Amino acid sequence: MPVRSKWQSLPTEQINPATLAIDKLPPVDIVEQMLNEDRKMVAAVQREKERIAVGVEIITSQMQVPAFNAMSNGAALADCVIEAVGLAGAR
Repeated sequence: MPVRSKWQSLPTEQINPATLAIDKLPPVDIVEQMLNEDRKMVAAVQREKERIAVGVEIITSQMQVPAFNAMSNGAALADCVIEAVGLAGAR
């Protein structure tokens, strides 16, 4: 029986049609595609910055550490924030 991840249904874990042929591109085009995808992420964070900030405040208040210390592990904190404030569709 295959193991299912709790993250499997998130948009970030789905196949990205825009990058299906990335392995066939010249290096400069690969970098450009990576940058294009990063721009999408920055735009999503910009749209949700207030909710993300609330999530950071909730999590860091429970951790009893300043936010800048918690940010040292950005990926783990981001996952906690997304789960805490229900932003799973924003990724």
